[in-house]
Amino acid sequence: MTGLKRIACIIFALLIAAVALTACGGDKADEKGNENNNDKGNTHTHETEKSWTVDTVKHWRVCDADGEKFDEADHDLQGGRCTVCMAEVVKQGEYTNVYFFDAHDNWVRCIHYDKDGNTTEDTVEYTYFEDGNIDYMKLYKDGKLFYEGDYEITSENYNYEKISTEYSEDGSKIVVEVDEKGDVQREAKYKADGTVEYEYKTIHTYNEKGKKDTEKTYDGEKLIREVKWVALFEDSWGGGSYKKEVTIYNADGTTTVKVYNENDELIEG
Repeated sequence: MTGLKRIACIIFALLIAAVALTACGGDKADEKGNENNNDKGNTHTHETEKSWTVDTVKHWRVCDADGEKFDEADHDLQGGRCTVCMAEVVKQGEYTNVYFFDAHDNWVRCIHYDKDGNTTEDTVEYTYFEDGNIDYMKLYKDGKLFYEGDYEITSENYNYEKISTEYSEDGSKIVVEVDEKGDVQREAKYKADGTVEYEYKTIHTYNEKGKKDTEKTYDGEKLIREVKWVALFEDSWGGGSYKKEVTIYNADGTTTVKVYNENDELIEG
């Protein structure tokens, strides 16, 4: 190969490399807001199949081909939720939380930003009944299972959490079961090895208007707590005022009685 041919080949190879390096990128936006390189003679349009990337102020997309940002803009918040990326931004004390939602409008991901910009992340997985009500959910905090909820549907089509399980760092868990009214029927704590640390069962009675009359809590077969709601005044609409008498059955066989008003303020005992 002659010297001139060798130089021509080298120049051609360099041109091909330059085109390859600049084919994806650019700093202009097309009519759809996608960055491209039309000013440099290139036709690449940023595209992605991934969801929006966000922070507390902005949202943007990341190109699948070159990893560059495009469609970047400030959140258009209406009622706290962005009309573009559909994330919800909520400020709570020193934290700002950014929530993402599924097709049922239940949040599935939350990024917590502290005042220094550090983040932690929670995610939720759901299964649904055919009518769209929640069947089961799992909440993860930084990738670790933290909470589970098992849901039921009442005859009035009210979706409620019947059984909840909360997991601790030490491997223990607390399981709570409630009835359709939200009153606790059972609470148990399990150690990391699966043995029961405690288990309480509660029985409720209700009057003809559906209001709670009594509540008895048992540790095994032993009655340990009893609550009575005593009506002081009732109107025709089922409202009125009441007091709550709480009796604690102590291990030594004695009892402790305290009385509260309807605001749970101690008035006797």
